[in-house]
Amino acid sequence: MRFAEIPGGRPMFSSMRDAIRRYRTFLATLALAVTVLFLFFPASGHEFITLDDTDYILWNPIVSQGITWEGAGWAVTALHSSNWHPLTWLSHMLDVTCFGMDAGRHHLVSILIHTLNTVLLFFALFRMTGAFWRSISVAALFGLHPLHVESVAWVAERKDVLSGLFFMLVLLSYERYIRHGGVRRYILVVILFALGLMSKPMIVTVPFVMLLLDVWPLGRTPLAPPVDGSDRKLVPWRHLFLEKVPLLGLTLGSCTITYIAQQRGDAISDFESLSFGARMSNALVSYVGYLGKALWPSSLAVFYPHSLISLPWWQTAGSTIILITITLAVLLRLGRSYLAVGWFWFLGMLVPVIGVVQVGSQAMADRYTYLPLIGLFTAAVWLLADTTPANLPHRAKILGVFTITILAVLSVGSRSQVNNWKNSLTLYSHTLSVTSDNWLIHYNLGLALDREGRSDDAIAHFREALRINPDHAEAHNNLGVALEKVGRTDEAITHYTEALRLRPNYALAHNNIGVSLKKLGRMEEAVAHFREALRIRSDFAFAHYNIADSLARMGRMDEAIAHFREARRLSP
Repeated sequence: MRFAEIPGGRPMFSSMRDAIRRYRTFLATLALAVTVLFLFFPASGHEFITLDDTDYILWNPIVSQGITWEGAGWAVTALHSSNWHPLTWLSHMLDVTCFGMDAGRHHLVSILIHTLNTVLLFFALFRMTGAFWRSISVAALFGLHPLHVESVAWVAERKDVLSGLFFMLVLLSYERYIRHGGVRRYILVVILFALGLMSKPMIVTVPFVMLLLDVWPLGRTPLAPPVDGSDRKLVPWRHLFLEKVPLLGLTLGSCTITYIAQQRGDAISDFESLSFGARMSNALVSYVGYLGKALWPSSLAVFYPHSLISLPWWQTAGSTIILITITLAVLLRLGRSYLAVGWFWFLGMLVPVIGVVQVGSQAMADRYTYLPLIGLFTAAVWLLADTTPANLPHRAKILGVFTITILAVLSVGSRSQVNNWKNSLTLYSHTLSVTSDNWLIHYNLGLALDREGRSDDAIAHFREALRINPDHAEAHNNLGVALEKVGRTDEAITHYTEALRLRPNYALAHNNIGVSLKKLGRMEEAVAHFREALRIRSDFAFAHYNIADSLARMGRMDEAIAHFREARRLSP
């Protein structure tokens, strides 16, 4: 018996089967996208967060103008906020052009990009492995996991989801290059990787990830056959490494630019303030911390304070034992290459941010797991499917119910975490409830309270921040601002002075102490501080205005008018 054929000679049964598969893929993809959108959609009603959102968007004089030729040039050359990510800056500028300062719309764009990333991850894994349900399970874990809320619900972390978008496109284009070959397809891989690096340099490890994919699931090495069952020729290791050389060149360039940017922004800690031993100890403990939060995502915080001394020896030793044990276990399971690939994906992608080169004051950060966790999710899903007995009654239903239960629990945790990001007050209050001695969050909560007009409450948090970290110049400066608002000018001057002792070139503190001195009638001293602020930052509009006002009161009108005009030019 022969099946009826359709034009072109293809059996009708085969065509119907393909149509059913496409329909199934469409429905599953739609369900996945709708679920992720539903979970994160409340963030589209959230506010900007004072931690970085102000510096990136609200108070950034270039970004706040939207897309302009000047802004485009600035985005390509700027090392602002100790970063070089021109595509991310352009993304923020485009948001401002389209939505103004409507924070909810900015959030919505990040949500849409994350949703797209989730769908693209599913397609990439499905094309590489041919495993429909496993691939969509990994994508769902990626899209719904609470550790990823920070990357999505924080506008300043647009760089995370944007670089993630190009990362997913790199995976798809690399799979197509492996399957079909061709110089143009390879060039597309290189271009997409470059665009990803221009969004966030976190993805510098992409060449390493590609080598892992060459082992499994692509099966280009003798270590494992192709998972999709295709008859693919083995490629010599030498060729595999040479194939990655152009990508490694981009990695080296991105690392160099990033290091320069972070060094100029004083974001990199030296070995005097944080020893190599303390860094290594924190890196080992952080790896296990990330693993723990992936398995049980509770007590998530926007900032985990770094211990300035080595952690207890037992924590470092215990973490080392755990990491070595897992590494040996995955290497010994030679028949399950996905375990080693997933584990080394996780370890390798975290290397740039694990803290050996310490950038910032955090011990670890949820946002750093955005792409590394894909490795763990892949290993876990494939292991679960492979270790469930094939003859288990109702095996598919049991696995389905188990997977849906896990995803539902994660979704509840993610929705709760999304709600914590409603505004600065809710975020910082939650963070203080799950961390201790968190000087940076006490400081930022003080800022948020002061802007709400709650200066007395702000003062208490600034003082707590300084109790934990007495050398924080910004906390001294803003404590002075809050004290000034409640009429305690002499105390304010004391803290401005301390801020300037800690940071002599602190233009804002010079301006603020000048304002206080002006209020006390000490005009000459005030003018001296305003001039110093302008020496440090010639485009400081408020300092121009304040010195103009002081000079006018002193009867020096010509000088005053010149500074008034400059203030208006800088800030119309």
